[in-house]
Amino acid sequence: MNIIGQLRDLKMIFSLAYIPMITFILQMVVGGIDGATSGLGHTKDLQKLSKSHFEFSIDLYRQTALHQSSGNIVMSPFAANLGVALMFLGSSSNTNTSTELRHCLHAENIPYVELHKSFKKIINILKDPYYSKHEFTNDIRIFLQKGVGIKSQYLRAVREFYQSQVDEIDFGASGSGNIRRKINSWMKETSGGNFEELLQKDPDVDTRLVLASYTSMKPRWLYPFDPKKTSYNGLFFLPGGERLQVAMMSGQFQVPVGYSEQLTSRLLELPLLERRMSMFLILPDTVEPGIATLESTITTHFVKELRATLKTEVVNVRLPKFKIEKTVEFVNVLDDLGVSQVLDPTQADLENMVDKNILHLSSFKHRAEIEITEGGNPDEEIKTEATSVGILRQKFFEVDHPFVYFIWDYYTGTILLIGRVIQPITV
Repeated sequence: MNIIGQLRDLKMIFSLAYIPMITFILQMVVGGIDGATSGLGHTKDLQKLSKSHFEFSIDLYRQTALHQSSGNIVMSPFAANLGVALMFLGSSSNTNTSTELRHCLHAENIPYVELHKSFKKIINILKDPYYSKHEFTNDIRIFLQKGVGIKSQYLRAVREFYQSQVDEIDFGASGSGNIRRKINSWMKETSGGNFEELLQKDPDVDTRLVLASYTSMKPRWLYPFDPKKTSYNGLFFLPGGERLQVAMMSGQFQVPVGYSEQLTSRLLELPLLERRMSMFLILPDTVEPGIATLESTITTHFVKELRATLKTEVVNVRLPKFKIEKTVEFVNVLDDLGVSQVLDPTQADLENMVDKNILHLSSFKHRAEIEITEGGNPDEEIKTEATSVGILRQKFFEVDHPFVYFIWDYYTGTILLIGRVIQPITV
């Protein structure tokens, strides 16, 4: 008999008469993946989640871009994915809350057990030393109202599957500064001291649950740019006719490049170390309407079609150096994606999380940072892939106006970072 079918009503999973579903999953998974690298041979198991994650990522970016109509963007769809999954883990089955969260995750065809096991595998893979070469950091924490009675099964599942924790806070003490200090203290520790002001002030007194996450990365190229060829007089054109003087890297590489007539945009894939990850650049044909049209029409279908046009060529690449640091509130974005029940104090059902079912997701604060420089492997001498090709056979990909980018991890099938560059800023 189907396991999920046996425990269809997760409202009963904590009763003595039934084996708790979360406990059951833990029993199935414990010992299955012991080390950070042991998940590397299981990427086929992640195909379902990867497909769902890709849909979720593009949806999330499109809605975030609508909310932030100007300025640079950086965020981690994977971090947002984890936050929604943690709420789904705590929701009761066959409720509107659970249904909306599953739909947002595009996980209708992924069994409950398999979904959380897949996230566990991805998180374990991301602990591999390879990612430290890119200075990759990703963490998420749940802060909820003190005294609601956190269920031990939920705490254990959060630790086992998501390597995270749940902290209790008295949100009723809003105004004392203690809430802000506690959450910011976690952020400071997680970011290694790089950032600590996730909250500028205490949240409202009616706050019940806050998700906080941090993602940072400094990608390292498979084919580094030569710093000697970086021009600090490069031009970058903005909507409205303004132009900026930027630090423009340049290099000639044999890399995949493509074009989409539907998106009226070009695509460039720049591989990172060992070709395990790549940075994709989507460059509109024009400055105006340019990126505005791209973001309003971007879908998973268009992105897949664009990727299908990729063909390896010798390409002269010019790309500005940039560093983007942003804090994003995901609650309004999730609401636009159809997740409303878990945000509503009168409708949210998180009975699998706590004894007193009075919680709702009040805030989901996400901090993300990315820095793009010339560098490759920090442990090796910089070397570029120089190719001698006649001028008539060469292609040029000059990133001299606003563009969209994302970091794709082939090993986990996830987008670790995505965003747009309107003004390349270096720090």
